[in-house]
Amino acid sequence: MIGVLNNEGIGVNSMARVLKFSPGTIINYLRKISANACFSIPDESNQEYEVDEIRTFVRKNNPQYGTWIMYAINRASRKVIHFIVGRRTKNNLRALIEALQKLNPKRIHTDSLNIYPGIIQKNLHRTWIHGTNYIEKNW
Repeated sequence: MIGVLNNEGIGVNSMARVLKFSPGTIINYLRKISANACFSIPDESNQEYEVDEIRTFVRKNNPQYGTWIMYAINRASRKVIHFIVGRRTKNNLRALIEALQKLNPKRIHTDSLNIYPGIIQKNLHRTWIHGTNYIEKNW
């Protein structure tokens, strides 16, 4: 039921109210769903990608109920190529970047988070003021 409500665009607080569960329970369930999600990586190569992360909250920015969404988009088509839901750790970001590197990217644009230089090859990585314009506009 939670998956159906989520697909309909219902927020975590609304799901908790309708189903009479706590928001924390809803978030934990959504994390389990995303951990088991299977999706195919598109067949494309030599493209430019933008990578960013966003923090989501429930209940007035309480970190106990927050989680991160880390994702990558194709810069030309602006379609989401890959995403990970969970803690913003080096391992999670590395998994995202490794999925992109399988596509033989032309460039990977990121913000200046200090984790990226250690996991993206220097010749592929770009950080500049307009490098993540498209992905930043999504939120």
